[in-house]
Amino acid sequence: MLLDKSIPSQDGERKLDLNDQMRIIVEELGKKKRDLESRRELHKFPFGIKIIYCTPRSIPKDVMKRELQDCIKLKLAFPDLICGTSSLGILCPKVSHLTDGALRFRSGWRRG
Repeated sequence: MLLDKSIPSQDGERKLDLNDQMRIIVEELGKKKRDLESRRELHKFPFGIKIIYCTPRSIPKDVMKRELQDCIKLKLAFPDLICGTSSLGILCPKVSHLTDGALRFRSGWRRG
């Protein structure tokens, strides 16, 4: 299902949630940066990484609200990693029911 946010761990024994996945990304970026610094080649890594939290447009309003709340929690936990959110899918008039939630999300994002 599209909303299954977990991936299997490297050993396949457990599932890694979004927080675990973000920690892995931060850890691996740190390793790469330290490696390049030790070789005086940091100029080869002049960029960072930003993640856009995506959800399908076809989900019900209550599920979208929960998704947006999850996105804000991740933004608060990983402020330098999460840069925004996006709804994916076919553009259609049916997405107008998400407008109120998107506006509330925007005000919550600014407070976070």
